[in-house]
Amino acid sequence: MILDHTLQVYVSPPCFNEAKLTNNIAESTLAKARELQYEADAKCTTDSLSGQKMSIMDAILSSLGAIKGPWDW
Repeated sequence: MILDHTLQVYVSPPCFNEAKLTNNIAESTLAKARELQYEADAKCTTDSLSGQKMSIMDAILSSLGAIKGPWDW
């Protein structure tokens, strides 16, 4: 996660280029963002963190690196 300490928001990596952030940013974890009570920057971040359905075969292939999974940012 990218945290913006000035705006007190967090952004997921796939949404970084679309986000309007200040220069006061840092890399961290979602747990830290929640601990600081930061809000998601935009719907893009919320959507990118939601669970995604995939078949068992796709999950296996993704874990083996044979295909790109939804969490490969």
